[in-house]
Amino acid sequence: MSRLTHDDITELLGAYALDAVEPDEAAQIDLHLEECPRCRDEVRQHREVAGLLGNSGGAAPEGLWDRI
Repeated sequence: MSRLTHDDITELLGAYALDAVEPDEAAQIDLHLEECPRCRDEVRQHREVAGLLGNSGGAAPEGLWDRI
């Protein structure tokens, strides 16, 4: 894969925060995050939101899992 630009990385940060990028992309993003506080903060925010969404609901309505 070619080297990712800052703009490329910015577009991938949401997927990166969810561990949904290719390993070579993740490696490039890891290196970028060491030097870019703005992108580091964005990843932190994505992970915070994902954590809240993952824990925001109650029990599933009865029979939901049977219908899926």
